[in-house]
Amino acid sequence: MKNSLNDTESRSVDMRNLLNKHPHWVILKGNLFISIVLLFSLLVVCYCVKYPNLVNSKVIINPSKKQNHNEIVVGKLIVAQDDLIKVKKGQKVIVKLYDFPYQEYGVLNAKVQQVSTNSKNSYIDIMFPNGLRTSYDKSIFANKELKGNAEIVVQDTRLIEKIFYRIKNLLR
Repeated sequence: MKNSLNDTESRSVDMRNLLNKHPHWVILKGNLFISIVLLFSLLVVCYCVKYPNLVNSKVIINPSKKQNHNEIVVGKLIVAQDDLIKVKKGQKVIVKLYDFPYQEYGVLNAKVQQVSTNSKNSYIDIMFPNGLRTSYDKSIFANKELKGNAEIVVQDTRLIEKIFYRIKNLLR
C-alpha cells in the first residue's frame, strides 16, 4: 500500500512539472503555422495549374474516299455567333465522338483551320494533324459521318488569375 502511495505522489509531481512547463513554440503556435503553410501551398498550386477557357460546339466529320490514318482529316464545327470572336486560327480543339466514348478510346486533338460565318451560325473548319488517332493511341476509321462534341481552347489562364478576376468583378 505504501509503495502505491509513493508511486502516485511521484506521478503527480511529474504531472505538475509537465503542466507547468511551457510547450515549444511550434506546438503553441501550431494552428497558425499550419494555416500559413497550407495557404502558401494553395497559392503555389493555384499559380501552377492552368485552367482553359473553352467554347463548346458540335462537330461533324465526313469521311473522305481516300482517307488514310496518317492523312490530314477535316471536320466542321457549328459555333454560336457570340462565341465567334473568341475563336482564332490555330487554336487547339478537343473532340469527343458519340460513337467512340472518350473514356475508352480517348479524345481527338485538332486545330482550327478556318472560320466562316453566315447570319445565324458560324462554321469552323478543323483539321486533325494526326489523322483520327486518339489520345489513347487508338485509330478510328470513319466509314460514315461521325458526330460529337468539341471544345475549343480559346485561352489558357492560371487558376489564380481566374480567382482574382472573379473577386475583382464582385468588388465592382
